[in-house]
Amino acid sequence: GVGIQVGGLTTIDGSLSLGAQTADLNGNLGGSGSLVLTSGRVRCSGATVDFSSLGTLTWGSGIFEVDGGNTQAVTARAASGFQNVVCNKGGNTATISGGGDFAVAGTTDIQAGNLATGGAVTVTLTGAVTVTGNLDTTATQTTFTALCTVENGGSLTSTTVNAILFFNAGLTVDAGGSVNLNA
Repeated sequence: GVGIQVGGLTTIDGSLSLGAQTADLNGNLGGSGSLVLTSGRVRCSGATVDFSSLGTLTWGSGIFEVDGGNTQAVTARAASGFQNVVCNKGGNTATISGGGDFAVAGTTDIQAGNLATGGAVTVTLTGAVTVTGNLDTTATQTTFTALCTVENGGSLTSTTVNAILFFNAGLTVDAGGSVNLNA
């Protein structure tokens, strides 16, 4: 269930440890403290989600979810990556940037809307990737370690000239799905 629901700005300058609970953070997120998940979910819908200044960021097997009816700018923390990512943005975009490279150790599930990797040099998605919405990568190299499935209505787009996409365990493009290079 939902352990914390916040309607406005969330500033973490101390410690927020969620364990297996869900935090619905409906405003902007930032701070210099620590955020620790064991197996819970952090669902963010604020326009600005900034993990870059947190002192400690531990995902465990937790899920980071971007949702809501607005455009979001997510700043990753250098060298921390994410465990599991869910994008449920409707017709809107969440752009994840900062921290150099972008990595997801677990699954990536783009259910609706657009997840963009802005400014990343390399993108590494280790677990299964399911794209029902849109995944836009501007990286020079994107690696899908497990199977990547682009479902009906979904699209995977690489907008960088001479970008390389590695599909180590295969790529499935369902009827009505699309993969676009240098679009």
